[in-house]
Amino acid sequence: WRSKWAEAVNRCYEKNGLAVRVDLRSFERQGKEQLPTIHLGPAVAHMEEKGIRTELGDYNRQIKAHNTALSSLRRMLVDLSSWLKSVLEKITEITEKEAPQPTILDFVNAYATMQKAGRTDWSNKGKQTAAVNDVKFSAQVFSWMQTTGITTLEDFRQAVNEHNADFSRLSENRKAIRRLDTTLKHIDTITRLKPIYDQSKRGFDQVKAKYAAAHKEELEQFQKAVRYLKANKLNASDRDQFAAQRNALSQENNDLEQKLRAAHFDPELVAQIRYRVSKVLDAGVIPQHEPTMQERLRQPTREGNPQKTKTLKLQEELE
Repeated sequence: WRSKWAEAVNRCYEKNGLAVRVDLRSFERQGKEQLPTIHLGPAVAHMEEKGIRTELGDYNRQIKAHNTALSSLRRMLVDLSSWLKSVLEKITEITEKEAPQPTILDFVNAYATMQKAGRTDWSNKGKQTAAVNDVKFSAQVFSWMQTTGITTLEDFRQAVNEHNADFSRLSENRKAIRRLDTTLKHIDTITRLKPIYDQSKRGFDQVKAKYAAAHKEELEQFQKAVRYLKANKLNASDRDQFAAQRNALSQENNDLEQKLRAAHFDPELVAQIRYRVSKVLDAGVIPQHEPTMQERLRQPTREGNPQKTKTLKLQEELE
């Protein structure tokens, strides 16, 4: 009935030139990996329509925000994988094999230098404002690099690949969880209906036939569950083991989702980095790595002067 109703609604949508379609299947049956929201019911839905926040409504909003954040991150990672691959191939073609790899900050600073060269006809105030914005963005990128541990574009590629692997693991775990849920459901069905099945085998044929007719639905469910376990070579006695596996996979997915939500891949910042890197490469420029102050302070002792390191010397210069 539900299937026929959905077909009728979709025919009506199509007839009226509307792109929207209804699909009454669960997310699981549709192959979607997002978490489902819960049904509000007429009373709660009416309260939400009036602007009254409810616990169920807040839960659904959290689920929607969760799905949106992870979906956006996944799309970004797929796009970044393709972009980083082409960018790194381009860099490899231009640079020598043993040349030190420039950092992302080097690209950002190179872009700022290119922009500065094109501001010769700007007013002094405009130049000053643009220079301040360049410095602010460089500081933002440097802070992002420290937070994420991403220094070069190769580091960026590895981080993206790691997160893509996390999403793949999430997908594999969800499929395994669905299989385990099905297994546990059938085992529980067998446990619940076993007394009815046993009773259907007792007594004379006429009594058994009458009992089977009265419990036809339960016996069909029992036989279906038995066939599923047999076809998949599973034992009902292993229920605790299956439940433990399901809980472990669920916990692993919770950890993976928490890790992905904590990924410092701000879309606006990443887009700005991509833009600057692409512009520098389009100009045929591979920036030379400029050591930061921290890198200079960490340089080893200069030969011939073991009593005074470069660190101390630079600190004296700063003082």
